[in-house]
Amino acid sequence: MRTALISLYRSYPATFGAASVSYNLAKFMPGERYVLQLSDGEGEEKVVDDLTIISFRASQSSRAAKLLSLARLLPRIARRTRDLHPDAVVLEGASWTVYYVALLRLMRWAGLRTPVVYHGHNVEYLLRRERSGRLVTGLTRWAERALLRSCDAAYAVSDIDAGRFCALYGIRPGVLPNGVDAERFAVATAEEATRARTRYGLTYPTALFMGGYPYLPNREAIDALVQDIVPRVRRSGVPLSLAVIGGEVPYTRSWLRNPGVILDAELPAFLKACDVCVAPIFSGSGTRLKVLEYLAAGKPVVATPKAVEGLCLAGAGSVTLAENRARFARCLAQVAKRESEVGVPGCEYRAPELARYGWRALAAAFGDDIARVTRRANVQSSVLREAAK
Repeated sequence: MRTALISLYRSYPATFGAASVSYNLAKFMPGERYVLQLSDGEGEEKVVDDLTIISFRASQSSRAAKLLSLARLLPRIARRTRDLHPDAVVLEGASWTVYYVALLRLMRWAGLRTPVVYHGHNVEYLLRRERSGRLVTGLTRWAERALLRSCDAAYAVSDIDAGRFCALYGIRPGVLPNGVDAERFAVATAEEATRARTRYGLTYPTALFMGGYPYLPNREAIDALVQDIVPRVRRSGVPLSLAVIGGEVPYTRSWLRNPGVILDAELPAFLKACDVCVAPIFSGSGTRLKVLEYLAAGKPVVATPKAVEGLCLAGAGSVTLAENRARFARCLAQVAKRESEVGVPGCEYRAPELARYGWRALAAAFGDDIARVTRRANVQSSVLREAAK
């Protein structure tokens, strides 16, 4: 089975949530896999983790320049995908529905008759409705509907999102949950965590938030943490510090650490070095990969109900839920104080709920689904050819 996964962003190296989802899905899928991605390097082709990574250079000077260069790249991506002769194509959907509609049509015009699967990381229309104007929102809804109706199969990341797709477009996709490579986070040692604390100036106790500031739900969370939640905790007498990774933030505080994007290889040790992880998410769609990674690292988590929406974490003892900023601050203060009383920086907790979110099992099941879609499409093609004789 040869599968081409297309991401209109850089999946490798993975430096944000959507990239991590796409890369890990490809990494653990069975068969021969190709990842076609946008990057800042032209013509790069390399083999990583038994994956062939094919990069197309897109301008990064501005968002407008990137969109214009992407429009020029789509025909090349379509032809390169066709020339791979894949058994199936997976469109990794994260904010690019309009371009995927165009790419799908270009691939068909180029002669690719392979089954195409849409993997929707979010319900994009709902995200655009929160942050974009009427034109972009309407265009996104049209494109998302077109993708679900034109692709041979579609997948959402949770039953909740699958229901939203059904309510909006009358099509209920399958479910491919976001996963986590728990083994990778388990390998970090106490010594590596200690070095990370020293390298990044992490004090005790430190709360961690992972997420890029440009993404609206993350921006709302970071604003809430810096402007309100952490100051409340500190006023309560808990000397909490905050670490934010995933990019730069527009704040400077004595208790704030913002090292930007952490190298993928260093991430497990960085998580282990922190004492509590937070997810004050109040908007958005999909499921939060950061929560799964927090739990994989053995960290206690304080989160809003929105942050764990779509995740089966009922009864997870290491997750504390808080529905608003005031309660979030109280819960965070209690957890941070509890961690300080334990007396062991970076204390770890088991999260048995993660068993259902291992990428290895999820990707294997997805691969089986794709194989069934391919066999069904081949049978239908044979029937049509026979009927045409």
